[in-house]
Amino acid sequence: AFRPLAVERRVSPVHASADPDALEPHLVRAAEAPLPWEAVVERENRAVLDLSNWNRADPGLSLSEAAAAEIRSPNEDTFASSSDPAEDADAWRDGEIWNINRRALMRRSVLSADCEPGSEEERSLLELAPQLVRLSPADVSASTDAALKLGAPLRLLRSEPRILAYPPEYICEGTLTFLSNMMMLGSEEVALALCKSTPKLFVSAIEGYMQEQSVKRALGDASNAVYGASKAIATDVGNRIRATQK
Repeated sequence: AFRPLAVERRVSPVHASADPDALEPHLVRAAEAPLPWEAVVERENRAVLDLSNWNRADPGLSLSEAAAAEIRSPNEDTFASSSDPAEDADAWRDGEIWNINRRALMRRSVLSADCEPGSEEERSLLELAPQLVRLSPADVSASTDAALKLGAPLRLLRSEPRILAYPPEYICEGTLTFLSNMMMLGSEEVALALCKSTPKLFVSAIEGYMQEQSVKRALGDASNAVYGASKAIATDVGNRIRATQK
């Protein structure tokens, strides 16, 4: 776990006046809103019927019984958590996470080196991407580095800071390839140039690439599930045939 940096105790429009460390209620409410990619991940994790588990079901169950048991008892790994969800949910509200992210963005010049807490510059960035106050500092830093490595200029990140709220693994050449293919641009260079002039297009490209990868994972899981289910069906039918021959 990271060690929180010292929190600057300054009253600002970003922080509640009664507690300089606590974020303003309106910012907390905005930050609580799930990002599009978070909603997608949540949907994927809610898959209840996992056909690939049929071949691991109780051998005493028929296929229909195994399916019913799977519906009643979703895969626990999907919902496992290594920490207390309630504790995690409140950990960022004191402003420490944003303080760390803020300093990281200053070091990378997304925010100016002399950006003051509660300044117009800070408020403008958080109005566009309030979730930055709660996202993992490691992820925000990695996403910023990935965007810069990809060739995104600082002005693009300042005008569309939502880019920094996406997982770093989706801010890559694959994003530009996806955009180039979808818009028939011919090259990643042309795609990046278009993103530079139209920052919102970069966000759309990231979301599109994420959806594409999600579909590929789903198809792969479905293929594995069909294979596993087919083996289970063959075994079940074979057992039934052998039982009738006895």
